[in-house]
Amino acid sequence: MRPLRQALGWALSAHLSLVKDKAPGEELPAPRWVEAELVAPGRIPTDLAARVDRVRALTAPSAEGEEESPPPTVEAAQGFIATIQELIDVGRELVAKEGL
Repeated sequence: MRPLRQALGWALSAHLSLVKDKAPGEELPAPRWVEAELVAPGRIPTDLAARVDRVRALTAPSAEGEEESPPPTVEAAQGFIATIQELIDVGRELVAKEGL
């Protein structure tokens, strides 16, 4: 799950770097930043944002002392990858549209 979570972090933070003076990285930005800077202004569609939240939640590491979560199904993992790819594609479209 770690590589998927890192990819999501890179994709979201790269989107934020287009609108904020912030370097992209693998750390996931806070959900409120994503909402305020990407979803509310319409840079990311709300349906995609909901799927991104699902990927965020389901790729989170288990808390210390918590039982290890079962791995996702192959279909779920493919859905996570498709969501991250769509997020990247939306970013590319934004760059092309805005000439960034």
